[in-house]
Amino acid sequence: MIISCDSDLVSAIALIRAQWPEKEVQLIAPVRRRNSKELARAAGNRKIHRLMEPIHVERNLLPATIVDAEGQVIVERPEAYDPPS
Repeated sequence: MIISCDSDLVSAIALIRAQWPEKEVQLIAPVRRRNSKELARAAGNRKIHRLMEPIHVERNLLPATIVDAEGQVIVERPEAYDPPS
């Protein structure tokens, strides 16, 4: 599964398909983007390509704060990435 519309990945997809021809490459376009024709051709042009919707991102956000085993804050999500209220 590749979440991207970046046609620079065409050669990487071609390599994957050559190395593991039995594997299926699925493309998912990020929110408000469409899969590139070049990526679709490299992935085998199958009708398995999907579009990511804003709800998919919202449902899969990491917590606002991540702490380690000692309770120390490791990382905090920037406010700009908070889900809509």
